[in-house]
Amino acid sequence: MASFDKYMLSEPRYSLSQTSNNGTAAAGPPHPMPEDAGNWTGCRQGVGNLVGTYRDVSACMLSDHLGRPATQSDLLALSFDDVKDLFRPIWQSLGLDSLMDQQTANLVMHIRLHFGNVRLVQKGLNDMGEKLAVDGVGGPKTRAALIRQTLNNGAATYNAIRERLKENYENSNPIFRKGFLRITEEFFPERTNYGGIWAKLFIIGGLSAAAYYFLNKLRAEE
Repeated sequence: MASFDKYMLSEPRYSLSQTSNNGTAAAGPPHPMPEDAGNWTGCRQGVGNLVGTYRDVSACMLSDHLGRPATQSDLLALSFDDVKDLFRPIWQSLGLDSLMDQQTANLVMHIRLHFGNVRLVQKGLNDMGEKLAVDGVGGPKTRAALIRQTLNNGAATYNAIRERLKENYENSNPIFRKGFLRITEEFFPERTNYGGIWAKLFIIGGLSAAAYYFLNKLRAEE
């Protein structure tokens, strides 16, 4: 089963959640970047205060959590355990503990944190034959589809969702595109579909065994 604690120790999550990931004014120029909507307390570019991001927790996210505009001091006071406390409810709301595939769970969580929704996950699942509303919410139907598809073939599910993420990053703001694609290739590489390969081998093996049985039976009857 997928584990939140394993997710927090995976890359790039672990590195992003360290003090070295400081995108506030305290880190000096050119931080924080005004082009990133998450750096604003109003969650949109130019809305609220330009505070930045720390340990991969944005001013937008922390403001929503606090119920007021977050300050730089609020961000800099966050510990690694605080980050875990902020992220854990999101993981749980997506039902990721129920997935049998840790890598797919990590990828889904990455998308949810990066975009604030799971539309790309839903699109990827629809590419596999699901018929989900692409609303970004990740409700019971999306959770059920994730469980169903990862049980059937974890690698194929991961690859379908990853392809949607890569496609989005390829069409993102040029300022961020290179970094986004580097993260995708380095930490979320395409997986070999061993599940599909083994399934085909199993079918072939079963057919071969059946053919062998019937040939022997025919010989015995001659």
